[in-house]
Amino acid sequence: MNSNHQFRVPVAVWGWLIAAILLFLGTFIRLEPNDVLLVLRRANPFELPHKSNPMLQIGENSRERLVLTYDICRGEADSDAPLTEQRYFDAANCDKVVRSGDTIWVRIVLENSAPISLTDFAVTDSIQGEIPIDDTCWHVDIPLRARPNPDAGWGGGQAGALPSQGDKAVCIYPHQVAGEIEDPLLYNMDVSFAIGEGEDAVAASIAASNFIHVFEDFPLSPEIWLPTFGTDNTTVIKINSTHIGLPVFLLALLFGGFELALAYFYRDTVNKLLQALVRAIGVFLIFWSFFGHEIFWDYLLGVLFPSALTRTGDIELLRPQNSVIGYAADHLELVIVSSLVIIPVGLLLGIFVTREENRDYLPFVNNLVNSGQTVPTIAVVAIMAPIIGIGFKPAVIALIIYGMLPVVRNTVAGLEGVDPFMKDSATGMGMTPTQVLFAIELPIASRVIMAGIRTSMVINVGTAALGAYVASGGLGDPIAAGLLRQVDPWIVLGAVPAALLAIILDYVLGRVEFVVTPRGLQIEQ
Repeated sequence: MNSNHQFRVPVAVWGWLIAAILLFLGTFIRLEPNDVLLVLRRANPFELPHKSNPMLQIGENSRERLVLTYDICRGEADSDAPLTEQRYFDAANCDKVVRSGDTIWVRIVLENSAPISLTDFAVTDSIQGEIPIDDTCWHVDIPLRARPNPDAGWGGGQAGALPSQGDKAVCIYPHQVAGEIEDPLLYNMDVSFAIGEGEDAVAASIAASNFIHVFEDFPLSPEIWLPTFGTDNTTVIKINSTHIGLPVFLLALLFGGFELALAYFYRDTVNKLLQALVRAIGVFLIFWSFFGHEIFWDYLLGVLFPSALTRTGDIELLRPQNSVIGYAADHLELVIVSSLVIIPVGLLLGIFVTREENRDYLPFVNNLVNSGQTVPTIAVVAIMAPIIGIGFKPAVIALIIYGMLPVVRNTVAGLEGVDPFMKDSATGMGMTPTQVLFAIELPIASRVIMAGIRTSMVINVGTAALGAYVASGGLGDPIAAGLLRQVDPWIVLGAVPAALLAIILDYVLGRVEFVVTPRGLQIEQ
């Protein structure tokens, strides 16, 4: 460390600080997604208990039973409408998430399908306690779809009974969700009764459960998501995302601290190389965290396509099959695996044809890699699919063919751009051809070569979307599904993240290009 250099806080540190402040302010901007349940199920797939509607056999065969159906639905009832209005219990309102303080409606349906008298009903709710059946429950003498009739109620000391086969009872009552409760809120319903009459009556019970998920609005600023890399038999590289329950503004502060420490402890040009890598990793992780912020994407699509929220047919804004970060991870797998083939093969071809003894092969190699971009990528995908099957492989082969040209062309251009006088001087100093290649030619040509690699990978980000037509996954899936079903939000759900991924990858590779370029040839970006 050279202590004679005056220490100055780099401009990038101030940039990180501003980014952290903006992301922190984003935590005070609250968003309500359009499909909260889908978002929460995706983020916490094992925390949402399922609804149970049990059946108790009480007769001689399986059809003679007591069926208990338990629905919890959200929404305020109109003061002029009866509580028995069926629309309160449509599928669009039931089994959803609610806000703290909202009023929900509970509906219990008991149906006796056995020729046995059921009497002395007592209904207990784990949240409400014992439910007074004289006030909230009604007897229905027409089974299945008939609405409850308050005029025929269970008042007058009847105490609740389903005396004959086909009888049904319905209980409906409201409940206000508490302001501060655990999430999710599980309702347990226990119904006790007697089977038979008089001294032969036998006590029995049946229990059901349901839930609501209580939420507050979500912050605009996401929590941290980290990509994890592994291996896979079908995709070679498997990319997953790990959710870290910390706000992303802490990530910006962390990388700002890294750059500040590097600027202090390394006050020479070495610092610039480390700063470039730290900056690239930080920017990538912040954008990656936004890919995992499902609430942001759902809210954004709702703003862009408000008509989709009011259409009939329950058009979904988010695709239920996968999340944005899941599609992005699949997309990166295609790009990275194809690049692992493109980069070494392209470099070897470029080096091979620039050797003096192999110059005759240069036109052939140029024509070969040029043909890769002459044939449309979708045609290559279509040709490969019936040969090797659908899935990951045909898409990767198409990307390899399409992305080879920039790497080979820039390798050739970079190596041929090296001054012949420098190569002759190195040879005159006793260096072998291999030493000249690695010590002189490749370092000087590295900037041009990296530009080709950068171009190839960015092009393949866009081209990889076509892999959706052979079921290879990636951000092309929502685009293809949106085009097929004419759902505009799905098209945007794939197109916008793909464009952002290309921009991020271009920036990251630009930083890598700066690092691998020899110090004397570096141009600060």
